[in-house]
Amino acid sequence: NGVCVSAAAGNGGSGGKVLFPASHPSSLAVTAVDEKLKGYAYASQGTRIDVAGVGVGLNAAAPGGRRSVSGTSFATAVISGALLRMPACNGGRNPAAMKEQVAARAQDLGANGHDSVFGDGLFRLSAPAKK
Repeated sequence: NGVCVSAAAGNGGSGGKVLFPASHPSSLAVTAVDEKLKGYAYASQGTRIDVAGVGVGLNAAAPGGRRSVSGTSFATAVISGALLRMPACNGGRNPAAMKEQVAARAQDLGANGHDSVFGDGLFRLSAPAKK
């Protein structure tokens, strides 16, 4: 229906499958990295990973204060907010264009190009699109 969907890849580790809805071809499958851009040890991996977001050691509200949280779902929340500012998702309703725009703004991590750990790399909304 043209809706931009980002979804957590899952926390099954290197042998874990990318979970639904992240496994759906029109969904943006998000994995997590820490602030040093190292992959989250428990993140699911595979060719279906599209992009990485910071999702390790984040502060989250908790009863009585806050606590540190980690996981692909936390990285997905950060990416989802950024997607609202992208033309493909903010009125454009074009998931294929969303994926192209995200890939064009990703900072390559790990092996050159798309890989099974980081996908296209760390998504940065403010990064200029690659040529």
